[in-house]
Amino acid sequence: MLRRSPRAALLWCAALVIALVTALWVGGTLASLRRQDTRYGNVVELVVARHDLPIGRVITGADLSMVHARGAARPPGALTERGDATGRVLVVAVLRGQAVTSRHLTAKGRDGRDGVVAPGRRAMRVGVADTPALHAGDHVDVYVTFDPAQIAANSDPTLTVAKAVPVLSLDATDVNTANKRTTGVTLMVDADDAPRLAYASANGVLALALVPPEEVRDPTGSR
Repeated sequence: MLRRSPRAALLWCAALVIALVTALWVGGTLASLRRQDTRYGNVVELVVARHDLPIGRVITGADLSMVHARGAARPPGALTERGDATGRVLVVAVLRGQAVTSRHLTAKGRDGRDGVVAPGRRAMRVGVADTPALHAGDHVDVYVTFDPAQIAANSDPTLTVAKAVPVLSLDATDVNTANKRTTGVTLMVDADDAPRLAYASANGVLALALVPPEEVRDPTGSR
C-alpha cells in the first residue's frame, strides 16, 4: 500500500483549508451582496451629465456619461440609456455628475402641453366669446370677423386665422370692458400665424370651431 509523504499530506491539508476559506469568503461576499440588493436595490446604470448643462441645450452623446448606482439611489425618472436623452432639450439645468431624468427633458413629441413650446410654434392666449365645449387637447380652427364698415366693400368680413391648432389650456370665464363674457384660451399656433392672431384678437371678434380628429396636426406642426 502506498503511503503519502508528510509533505504531500501537508499540501493536501493546505489546499483543503484554502478551498474552505475561499468558499466561506465567496459565500460571505454573495450573502453581503444579496443583503445590499435587498436593502439598497440592485446595481443599475444611470445616465449622468458629463459637465454642467444649461436650460435649452440640445443634448448630445458628448454631454453624457454612464455610472453604476444602487437602485435605491436612482432618482425618479432617471434614464438608463443615453439614447433616451440625446437629441432632446433640457427644460431644467443639470449639474455635472447629476443623474439625467425624464423630468429634465422635453417630451419626445412636443405639443406644448408640458409648458415647453416647440421650435417654429408660439403659445398665445386669446379671449373668445361663446366658445364651443372645449378641453385641453382639442384642436380648433380660428376665425375672425371684422366690422364690415372697416373693410373694403364686397369683402368677406370673416377670415380664417389658423387651422387645426391645439388648445393648450382654458381660463375661467372673464368679463371684459365691454361687459361681454369671454373665455381665455391658450392656443399653440405656427410662428407665421402668431402676428395674424394678435391682429385679429385686437381688431376683430374671434370664433373657434372644433376640428375632427382626422384633421388634427401632429406635435411637429405637420399634418
